[in-house]
Amino acid sequence: MKKAFFLTLIIFCFNTAKSQWGITFTPSVVSLHSGYIGVQFGANYTFNSRWDMVTELTTTVGEKNDPSVSNQQYFRVKPELRYYLSKRQANAGAYTGIQLSYASRSWKVGEGSYFEDRLFEDSAITFTSASVRSPVYTSSAQIGSLIAIGKHWCIDFFFGAGVRIIDTKYSDVQNKGKTYAARPNCKIMFSPDPAWRVNGTITRPHFNLGMRFIYRL
Repeated sequence: MKKAFFLTLIIFCFNTAKSQWGITFTPSVVSLHSGYIGVQFGANYTFNSRWDMVTELTTTVGEKNDPSVSNQQYFRVKPELRYYLSKRQANAGAYTGIQLSYASRSWKVGEGSYFEDRLFEDSAITFTSASVRSPVYTSSAQIGSLIAIGKHWCIDFFFGAGVRIIDTKYSDVQNKGKTYAARPNCKIMFSPDPAWRVNGTITRPHFNLGMRFIYRL
């Protein structure tokens, strides 16, 4: 009788703990020296009917055919603490939250140029090859909503706004020189963020918008 009781208790506790966890997948675009498709998976833990937390890890998929760039490395971790505006159902509810992220990114680039203090100064530093390390830190306030699409599945639509810090360091710079730099004309089409071309720290507004899929265990 006692063995049966303890076995039942263990199974109950395991199922209760398991139901607090979820697995997430988010379509993602990441930025190294240009835009890349990323793979972003994570875990969702529910503390109670009001609070939960999502932590996601991101890396890139494949490499672009660019002979001027090599040794590309990218990894991002993104935790988010969320508060639901009302006691939600298991897979539905609106929320607000705080999201942080850290992206480690580095690569080696062939012939190019960078700026010392700010983008598009009067002159730029030229080189024939250099190593670039450019981690990115973000913090943002988030709003979103979970929409159930089954017993275990839901879609999380979200939007966030905050601050982005890009801290770039150039090293192993070969054949350093200096050249006149002209500010480029305005472009309507999307182009990758050139903040990594500054050998220093840049702070910019940060926005994120998208959706993630969550599977409740």
